[in-house]
Amino acid sequence: MSLRALAILFCLQSAACCAGSANFSFNGITYISYDSQEYLSPDSKASIADLGNTGANWSALISTWYMDTPNSTAIAPDSVKTPLDAGVQTAIGDLHARGLKVMLKPQVDVQDGTWRGQIAPSDIAAWFTSYRAFITGYASMAQAAGVEMFCVGTELKTLSGAANLAEWTTTIAAIRSVYSGPLVYAANANVEGDEYSTVAFWNLLDMAGVDVYTPLTNSSSPSVSDLVAAWRHDSQNEDYVQILRDWQATVGRPVIFTEIGYQSAQGANITPNADPSTVPDQQAQADCYEAAFEVWSQEPWLKGMFWWGWSVPVPAPGDTSFTPRDKKAASVLATWYLPRNGDNDGDGFPNWLEIDLGTSPTDANSTPFGGSPSGPHQILQIDDMAVKLDFAKKSRDSMRLRGTLPIPANLAIANQQIVLDAEGVVRTFSLNSRGFSRNGSDRVKLTRQGGGVQADQAARFTIKLKRGQFSAKLPAQDFGAESEIKDSKISVDVIVLFNFTLYEANVPLLYRASKGKWGRARMP
Repeated sequence: MSLRALAILFCLQSAACCAGSANFSFNGITYISYDSQEYLSPDSKASIADLGNTGANWSALISTWYMDTPNSTAIAPDSVKTPLDAGVQTAIGDLHARGLKVMLKPQVDVQDGTWRGQIAPSDIAAWFTSYRAFITGYASMAQAAGVEMFCVGTELKTLSGAANLAEWTTTIAAIRSVYSGPLVYAANANVEGDEYSTVAFWNLLDMAGVDVYTPLTNSSSPSVSDLVAAWRHDSQNEDYVQILRDWQATVGRPVIFTEIGYQSAQGANITPNADPSTVPDQQAQADCYEAAFEVWSQEPWLKGMFWWGWSVPVPAPGDTSFTPRDKKAASVLATWYLPRNGDNDGDGFPNWLEIDLGTSPTDANSTPFGGSPSGPHQILQIDDMAVKLDFAKKSRDSMRLRGTLPIPANLAIANQQIVLDAEGVVRTFSLNSRGFSRNGSDRVKLTRQGGGVQADQAARFTIKLKRGQFSAKLPAQDFGAESEIKDSKISVDVIVLFNFTLYEANVPLLYRASKGKWGRARMP
């Protein structure tokens, strides 16, 4: 990439669409460790810094105690696997220092690997006595550390029903006696009728939490649109959006996803809470993230989600675990969690531009083309623009843009690079000496009267982009008929980065539909 690169970037946004902005109160990620020392290590500070760079505003923090067997009545820390109290306190402080709010989420596991939702203590009363000592100890820690929310339990499916309501009433009262913040419980919610529907004490809490690892499709490589559709008709023939929507209407509490997550492995969507494959596939994980955001950001009753689970160490090459750290899924998080039109690191580049070009929108030292724009942003002259969106066959999307761009003195045009970004659809071009470049069926051309391009003169530019798949970023259901497309408006933000000067324009476009499944938008 030339240091005097030319980047022309487009952000298409329908007024009816909120893609790229989660609009959640809880933009959460779960920070995890099963090591007594990790939260105290320098690696933890670096990991929390990376977690903060996603734009998250909340982090759940895990600490685990153990039962020896599924029938045990005692819960105790493991000297190797349970984080030290000092480590938990340090992690809380480090997360707060990054501006994140914290939900402390102590949990119980079984040493033999039995899932906590299948435990069957031989003496229920004795188990709850041990559990209360465990959970109130962490609640006291949460109060002292200024933790903003506390989770009273996680996936204790065999114990959370009406038969044990009295024990939970006592337990929650004990927690409230030492902790003054809001309380939530994390119920298993993978399929219809799961634990979430039988928890007996939602009315004693401030929020209802669900851990959602719903099987979506039977395909090892579904598209994002396949995954979006699967939330309304999954591999169990369930409309899980409607199922949780109906449940929320009865529970009387705000709802959050206390856990949701996918491994970076082939087939991650098939059985998200099990090992789907040993074949690494970061794109599969990222697509699952994208689909979840596209679906659940449309549900106003859902207040947010906590993605499972951000690791302390940097994942090794080929890692297939749940962590999104240093994977494509981390970019999806930033796309949805960061305000697209802001400039979080103050380096002069909008967040959405940096996200689309693969640089960090929260690190001023990570910038496109290895430099920062100089001087104030300039107005870009746009003479004509037209977009065609085909909702039936995205491969037919196209765009044409014409405008005028100044050419600085002594700037050699040959080999100048143009990076074009149209709503995440990226094309790269290298100009020849006459200001022309073609990339497949897409092309860019700079021209002046008489032909060619000379320095220190204004040049007209023409850009034509086909097969852009812009409509993949817009909600097709909002443009499902000609009457709905006609006269609807979109706004196009155009940014040209030329020799480290940013030229900007906002172009209003108006649809004139030709068919029910596609329409053309042009400048009015």
